[in-house]
Amino acid sequence: MSSCAAHGDAFPLSQAKWLWPELAFNDVVNCFALFRREFELIQLPESVECWITADQSYQLYLNGQFICRGPARGYQSEWPYDRIEVSKYLHDGVNCIAIRAYQPGRSTFAYRTEGYAGILAALVCEELSVVTDEKWKCIRQPGYERNMVPYSVQLNGCQESIDTRLSPTSWTDVGFDDSEWLSSQECRLWNAPPYDTLIPRGTEMMEEGLVSPPTILATSSSQCHESYKQARNLAQLRYEEGLVHDEPSVSIVDGRFSVLPVSLGQYRSYLIDFGRMTLGSLEIEINGATGGEYLDFYYAEIIDNDPLRPVFNPDSHSRVFLADRLVCREGRQVHHFYHPKGFRYLTLSVRDAPKSLEICLRLRTCNYPLGDLDNFECSDSGLQSIWDACAHTQRICSMDAYVDTPWREQAQWWGDARVQSWNTFQLSSDARLLRRGIEVIAGQATSDGLTYGHAPTIAHDCVLPDFSLIWILTLWDYYWQTGEVEALEAQADRVEAILNYFKRQADNPYGLVQHDPRYWLFLDWTEIQREGYPAMLTLWLIYTLQKLSELCRCSEVGERFSFIDDWTEELVHAALKHLITDEGLVCDGLDSKGQANPKCSLQCQTLAMMCALPEIDQERMLSAVLLPWVRGDLETEAQPSSYWCVYPLQLLADRGHGLEVLEFIRRRWAGMAEFGTTWETFAPLRGCESYSHAWSAHPLFLIPRILAGVRQIEASWKKVICDPMPCTLSLKHRQPTPLGDIVLEWNADGTEQFGELSCPKGIAVEFSESLTVVRQTSSGSCCQGPLN
Repeated sequence: MSSCAAHGDAFPLSQAKWLWPELAFNDVVNCFALFRREFELIQLPESVECWITADQSYQLYLNGQFICRGPARGYQSEWPYDRIEVSKYLHDGVNCIAIRAYQPGRSTFAYRTEGYAGILAALVCEELSVVTDEKWKCIRQPGYERNMVPYSVQLNGCQESIDTRLSPTSWTDVGFDDSEWLSSQECRLWNAPPYDTLIPRGTEMMEEGLVSPPTILATSSSQCHESYKQARNLAQLRYEEGLVHDEPSVSIVDGRFSVLPVSLGQYRSYLIDFGRMTLGSLEIEINGATGGEYLDFYYAEIIDNDPLRPVFNPDSHSRVFLADRLVCREGRQVHHFYHPKGFRYLTLSVRDAPKSLEICLRLRTCNYPLGDLDNFECSDSGLQSIWDACAHTQRICSMDAYVDTPWREQAQWWGDARVQSWNTFQLSSDARLLRRGIEVIAGQATSDGLTYGHAPTIAHDCVLPDFSLIWILTLWDYYWQTGEVEALEAQADRVEAILNYFKRQADNPYGLVQHDPRYWLFLDWTEIQREGYPAMLTLWLIYTLQKLSELCRCSEVGERFSFIDDWTEELVHAALKHLITDEGLVCDGLDSKGQANPKCSLQCQTLAMMCALPEIDQERMLSAVLLPWVRGDLETEAQPSSYWCVYPLQLLADRGHGLEVLEFIRRRWAGMAEFGTTWETFAPLRGCESYSHAWSAHPLFLIPRILAGVRQIEASWKKVICDPMPCTLSLKHRQPTPLGDIVLEWNADGTEQFGELSCPKGIAVEFSESLTVVRQTSSGSCCQGPLN
């Protein structure tokens, strides 16, 4: 990605300065800050751009209107900035730009602090240049209780607790009196350390929306805990007060409902259902407040139905405490909570309300723009509902990066991200989230070359050697989607460092990759061999080297990796010598003494087939392992997880077993479809594991791949095969590609099947032998095929 350093004086942000209300390295933990500047436009120009960034994050307002949030995650040495066209939010005369910023002051699973905080912005057009400098006014946002617990171990924010009686109102509007605010005490040059260089975001801005909750499920009321006013863990507070809701619901229309008076020291709680998992930050409008009312919000993924209560597990590994508080000022007020959260159920608890309140709840959603999620329609309602749940899950797991779940982590786990990129290529041809993620993951590594499992991160126990191999494989994925090899060329040093690590690990009498106990060898979320010389790790390395070899043949850096073909041959030889059983299967590895494991897991058979190892019996692997598994007849301790099963399912589908794959998907994803999102595991541990995990949303691309049969067979989609499954279903499939959309409409009337395929110019189509091309036009082909 290009650096902004080359812009010099012409780069708008080079004229700006980093601002913060006080010294940017002094007391920045869980700190909100407000910034504003008024300026005049004699005549509104056609185009005005805002260049903006913040460490760690910002919300941008113009003339009182919320515009966007950012920036993307990254590293301070190459910190991302955003560039937004904003002319439609301005007008002739006096205008106001306002920014709300946040600094967690601690490192998380998506951020690494350098101890500094600040915003940097420039509003530019031919007639105007407004940059952050000493003319701006700023203030630490008053009214916030900063000594609150984090939302979770992984998430950036802490519980947001604000007393709006102490916080300024209308501060984003023209004419606000900011005479008591500070001129910034901290004005630092745009490229002063730790911000050596700024880089473009590299992806689209997140798409902001506004939705209202549909229903209130039930209410409850009781005595407040004695320490409710001083609580620093609002989720724990509500848990100890009791989360059961056993009173009748109240009416809610367009998010609005009435709250009857609540006595001092009492609370009334409302359990609200947003209909499905969603991602955003809550906006609340309150009318009729006398001042001093407490409104507490607890966010949950799931509920128990008998009794009716949100699920909360205070002892979960991640310590998920998703809760906020607002203390009302007198009169009407609107508050926009800052941090985006993933949840389905909201518990609103109103305390100390001497008079009735009217409340309106809205959610400001924020997702990466993936389109309308309408590019697959199928006459099978069961498969359609599964596809819809997968598409929605992928939407809410696409932020400034691919995230594992919007609920407890919002971390860019790279094994997840690979599958998510396949998902999104079913929805959009945009490969920028993948490309940006490749760069961010490469930016944090161990001293011996391995990438971290997610990045940027403080989680030094989340170094997964197999995810480093998957990171190399995503260089191939990026090339396969775009036809571009620049990702490999930009990351050749990191690739070489990873390969050198694996060379050292394979330097032993067996020639197989040895487990490194310093790191977390993931492989799959199941009971499979990890100690000694696990076959899965060696097979992943072989497969990675095979794909890297193909990629190197297309790149100028190929000579640098000329050794990998010989090394692959050595690894294959070692695998054949030590891992192949008499039946032609692959065992799960050797123990530390070199003794073979008698178990032959599905994962190892799948990888061996993906590598096309010689001397294996692929037909036996299919008949004895893969097909019994997909039919539900294989009992094994190492059942593939909802994530890893994408690999055998894709392998089976492409080998002509698509119908059985679809039946497997029907069985295992039916509950997820009913809930509306896909889960971390097939049976999540309630309150600990996620019900919104896109690593298991892969039926999003598998279902169309099987039914429509439009599959890519050359890089950048320059050649595809069309091989629809013979069945009695009708469907419409729109496949985005870098060259335009491929559209297949397939109909079945009970006696024959026929369809029409439209392809953009530049894409060659190969039809399967089962299809008869009836008619060809300049825009596509009409074809028909036999029923089973």
